[in-house]
Amino acid sequence: MIVEYERNLRHNYMVIREPDNFRESYQTRIIEKQKIKGILPLEVHMIDGKAELYYDISAKQKLSEWLKIKKINYEILKGIVNSLREALEVSEDYLLDANCFLIEPEYMYIDIASYQIYLCFCPEYAGDIAGMGQAFLQYILDRLDYNDKRAVEAAYELFRLSMLDTFSIELLKKGPIYEESVSGRAVFVENNMCLTDIRENREVIDEQGIGCETGTHVGDKEIKKEWKSIVPVTVMPEEAEDEEEQFYFVPLNMGIRVSIAAGLICLEVLVLVLVIFLFPYSLSAWIILGVITILAVGVMLCITVFYNRLMQMSRIVSIKRNIEYNDACDDVREADKREDNIISTDSAKDICNETILFGYMAEECDKSRRLQYIGAGTQEDIVITKTPFIVGKSRENVDYFLDYPFVSRLHFKLEEVMGEYFITDTNSKNGLSLNGTPVKANETVKISEGDTIELGNLLFIFC
Repeated sequence: MIVEYERNLRHNYMVIREPDNFRESYQTRIIEKQKIKGILPLEVHMIDGKAELYYDISAKQKLSEWLKIKKINYEILKGIVNSLREALEVSEDYLLDANCFLIEPEYMYIDIASYQIYLCFCPEYAGDIAGMGQAFLQYILDRLDYNDKRAVEAAYELFRLSMLDTFSIELLKKGPIYEESVSGRAVFVENNMCLTDIRENREVIDEQGIGCETGTHVGDKEIKKEWKSIVPVTVMPEEAEDEEEQFYFVPLNMGIRVSIAAGLICLEVLVLVLVIFLFPYSLSAWIILGVITILAVGVMLCITVFYNRLMQMSRIVSIKRNIEYNDACDDVREADKREDNIISTDSAKDICNETILFGYMAEECDKSRRLQYIGAGTQEDIVITKTPFIVGKSRENVDYFLDYPFVSRLHFKLEEVMGEYFITDTNSKNGLSLNGTPVKANETVKISEGDTIELGNLLFIFC
């Protein structure tokens, strides 16, 4: 499949050109006519007898690119799993072949405000959803926020279940993430436990005749239960990488060392011979000889110190270390037990939220790099403090907040690769131009010093 990206005045599209053996079918018409939640809207264009599939990706981010700058915490994981489950459920309602979903990060898109995932349904693609689902779960494990214990437990439990059974809707309904809405609130239910009747908000008896227990709603009363993983999950220590300046000296050539030492020895022997023959019985002569010897040793030390100062070099080395995971929530729970729940749930939540993210260590870049504003108005320069560097108007997801109506939530990204800078249009609605040439959606272009970047009526120069 040939995948490209296009933008018109209103929409951004991911275009799959020349799909193999394309034939219009019932599934194609369903995806075209119905706006199905969790599935990218599709338009089929026939050009010179060849099919081009246009998927509307407006206001969405490619999952593979977004997860390069974002670790998967529990909220993101919950959105991904629930979106997959809902999309597979609705595909059964519309009699769609689940094997036609491209469950690969390159073809999946996310709404960063709600963490809703949108899947690409390619009618002529004959894949293996079980294999793709297993590979996708492994992909999630590689990008987890290992400081979020809840996310780690949930993800590893899903992966464990997928090893016992094939990837399916039933698998996504197991574990702690499966949720049902009760009066606008999410209720997490555990497999083989009692459920809650959403419409009547009443107690439901499970298969064993046992009433709803903790973790459900009984009438207007909410009883809380913490979900426990079947398999204890050990949170792996984070590997943090730091840079340190180390000093070293270029060793003096051995030949030079031998020559200097030999010269000083010969000089000392010469002085000794002169003293013996000229002043054999003079005490002052021997004192002078001792002074000369001390001076020679001092000269050697001075030469060594001077040479070390002269030849001192420095280098930047990378130091890797493992940082053990320390869950503040565990300390809070132990304190609750000892003090008979003196600490409130809200206080515990506040403490648990104080998490430092080590999994993603932003690469520090040259602090002098900036986007210098050269247009009219009072817009300030954008100082590039690290890479990747995201610019947009979603304050919680960007590195520089640019609040203009024509700016998208994530508008563009700057990256440094081996000393060279690249700019990527992160599927923005209105796009941007580099030196007057429009940059396509999701396109990455090399940027050099002196290049101009234009966003709407804003004009910057890279320097």
